[in-house]
Amino acid sequence: SSSVKDEIKVFRDEELYFSIENDADYSETTEVHWIVRNQDAEAKRVNDLGHTSVLSVSEERYEGCSYSGTHYMECLVLDKNNIKGMGAVKVRITGFSRPLRNPPRKKYFKGR
Repeated sequence: SSSVKDEIKVFRDEELYFSIENDADYSETTEVHWIVRNQDAEAKRVNDLGHTSVLSVSEERYEGCSYSGTHYMECLVLDKNNIKGMGAVKVRITGFSRPLRNPPRKKYFKGR
């Protein structure tokens, strides 16, 4: 799809859902290979350099943002072992959680 972004920025512990936007353009036998590539020091320290999953073209892929740094989500669309499409999205994860919208106010002591 032309609306896929090349880079997204997210906070740690958020959830991402990846899907094929134009799934109607593919046949029912089409499968999607989702490849996660973790490439920063935190992921290397816990020995999680990535993983792969195979889903049908209409299914959604869930990923959690566990490690800060720069990572890649790659997508390979295959139909009967023929490549029909591919793409990659750079995912930058900050080491902080998303700030609260309305943080709690400080409590002031007003007397006894």
